[in-house]
Amino acid sequence: MQTLGEYKLPHFFHYPPYFTLQPVRETREKQIQLWKELILDYCRARKIFVIGLEEDFPLFSNLAIERSLNHEAREAFLSAIVLDGRAEWMDKNHRQCLILWHRIKDWADIILHFVKENGLEDSVMTVEEIRTGIESRGTDIHGMDRGVLVRALKLLENKGKLAIFKGTSTDDEDVPTSCIDDDHLYKYHNSVLTFIGMLAIEPNVVSGIRVIGMELRSNRRMQKEVVIEDHKASSSSASANKKFDSYESSKRSVGRGSNPIHNKA
Repeated sequence: MQTLGEYKLPHFFHYPPYFTLQPVRETREKQIQLWKELILDYCRARKIFVIGLEEDFPLFSNLAIERSLNHEAREAFLSAIVLDGRAEWMDKNHRQCLILWHRIKDWADIILHFVKENGLEDSVMTVEEIRTGIESRGTDIHGMDRGVLVRALKLLENKGKLAIFKGTSTDDEDVPTSCIDDDHLYKYHNSVLTFIGMLAIEPNVVSGIRVIGMELRSNRRMQKEVVIEDHKASSSSASANKKFDSYESSKRSVGRGSNPIHNKA
């Protein structure tokens, strides 16, 4: 059996007729199904997320039998995957295709399972730590496309399963898995913290530290939390660290069901 590296290719890959779109409908449908399964499985095994129709994608050619898929066949097979909801065209001319060997909703479930399995419910991680960190090694999450990951995270965000702390650049984007509870969502945009279903936002700037207070009703109880962000004001760095430690401590208390109230000083 021929292989591509360590990947074992299916038997049909060695037969020339499969590299030409078949004219008979039933035969073509079977051919397309085989190619769909091969492309998705290969992309998952190699963690490939983008296929260019004009690029030298390994599955498009078999040098051993001197056969290659033409443009029509490539587009037909990828379009079939798109129709199944397992891929998306990245441009209107169908030059590149985003492969979703897991659908976005499935990625979201995988991420949620990963978080719970590794006891990360009360931690803060960056997007890069999720996709390249030690905890994700050996999982489908490790090395996944950043854009796909962010889409899955935003789906979880919309469901109230996590919060996204958004920094001043994409490299600063943190995804904390710590929430007041599973039914609510909060989100940072630089220094701005927004609660879905929030009652109030009260921003205040003190000694170079932006303090944002907010209020949320959850299951007949009032919970308050203060977020402190150090804006690199050298004269207030010690104060910022102290207040951040206090916030981290209060966050753990919130996880246990208490109602911490911090004074803005």
